[in-house]
Amino acid sequence: MKPNRRGGIGLLTVKLDDPTGYGRIARENGKVVGIVEHKDASEEQRKINEINTGILVANGADLKRWLGKPG
Repeated sequence: MKPNRRGGIGLLTVKLDDPTGYGRIARENGKVVGIVEHKDASEEQRKINEINTGILVANGADLKRWLGKPG
């Protein structure tokens, strides 16, 4: 898994037979546009079997810029 060279975040997802309890990956035209947690998902969104594993990858410089200095 590698971050996009133009910046951004790489998100590891997986498709499960039973995704109950996990955040669903919302896509538009194949691109990830959001993560909807199970408790907040509509019945239609709960039919999505692609879930967020919680594993992300990003360029270190971008990550530092996004997070700012620890305080």
